[in-house]
Amino acid sequence: MSRLPTAVACALCAAALAACNSPENERGSGAGERGREVARTVESLERAIARRDFRAVCRDLFTRAVREQAGGRACPSMLRRTSRGLRRPRIRIRSVSLRGERAVAEVTTLAAGQTPARDTIQLVREGGRWRVAALGG
Repeated sequence: MSRLPTAVACALCAAALAACNSPENERGSGAGERGREVARTVESLERAIARRDFRAVCRDLFTRAVREQAGGRACPSMLRRTSRGLRRPRIRIRSVSLRGERAVAEVTTLAAGQTPARDTIQLVREGGRWRVAALGG
């Protein structure tokens, strides 16, 4: 059974996510813009969580597989339940690594009253956009 719903809850509570292996950095002219696209996706995740817009998280930021693992159509309500008590969540990007259609964002998650945690967010290209594929592993 996937541990994703637990990882989602931890991310939304700004607790530590399990680290995953980081791919090698992609080099070349497209890496800069692609890295910025990945960063914008992570920033969108932060804003949506802070606004408690879990519909946007599930619909716009998660891959189809992650959305299904996080409850499918019930994904927004599951995230809402797991994030109760979360105050002032923030995600600070430390680095982005690219390999083809996959990316890994090394981040620090923070929330009021919680210890900052170093975490990893895996992303993939789906539907022409970067989407969250795993919040730990």
